[in-house]
Amino acid sequence: MTLSLTPYLLYSQSNGNDIYDYLNVLLLIGVIILIIVYLPRIKAKQSRFDFTIEFLRLTAYILKSDRKVTSKELDFVYRFFIKEFGSELLPSYKKKLAIILKTNKSIHNSLKSIDNNQDPTTKLQLLNFLVKITIVDGFLTQNELKSLHLITKGIGLIPYQLESILAMYSFITEKEFQDKQKQKIKYKRNSHSKLDEAYKILELSKTATPSEIKKAYRKLVILYHPDKAMHLEKMYQKSAKEMYQKVTDAYELLKLSKDFK
Repeated sequence: MTLSLTPYLLYSQSNGNDIYDYLNVLLLIGVIILIIVYLPRIKAKQSRFDFTIEFLRLTAYILKSDRKVTSKELDFVYRFFIKEFGSELLPSYKKKLAIILKTNKSIHNSLKSIDNNQDPTTKLQLLNFLVKITIVDGFLTQNELKSLHLITKGIGLIPYQLESILAMYSFITEKEFQDKQKQKIKYKRNSHSKLDEAYKILELSKTATPSEIKKAYRKLVILYHPDKAMHLEKMYQKSAKEMYQKVTDAYELLKLSKDFK
């Protein structure tokens, strides 16, 4: 009986003021428990994320996506390592990449970690780097394209963003490349293809109106602006400037084609 009357006595003896103090103490205890028990777990979870390792895993995945790793692709990746981390660290990163290339571990967790821990600008620059690996030999295979789509979705980006990045570079499909080689014809882009690419870069259809083009340009300029990449490594900063310029060039080409200011 005494225990059941305790809350009532606390309230009646102090005109209700002490019960609020009682509740505040309980709230304070709850906060302390939250800090002591759960905060270390959250920090530990965050500390487990290593962008460099996840970056290497996705790099290895793309290198193996067409079932062969070419010397051109590896040279491109190694040059990137040197520019990003310095020549003295190149052997270490080459060794780590070689180990990952020999494994067949799923990239599902890597994609999820990057999606949860990185901002849109970093994700786009990562995707841009992976696209460059696939087209460094001049053409894009169907398996490489499938892998790029899988990564795009996995890190929280959309297909239009991948198509936009792909349109920024001059490349052809593997079949087109083989046909050109058989016919001994050098691949050249014409003005029509440049116009098609401009629409893709701005993530637009060919029926886009001048107002839609302006709106798309403003959105991408904000997303790709070099200032957004100031927190990234130097190589990514340079890449961001290049992408920003390609978006601007695409916009100027569409302005000229549609004849608007």
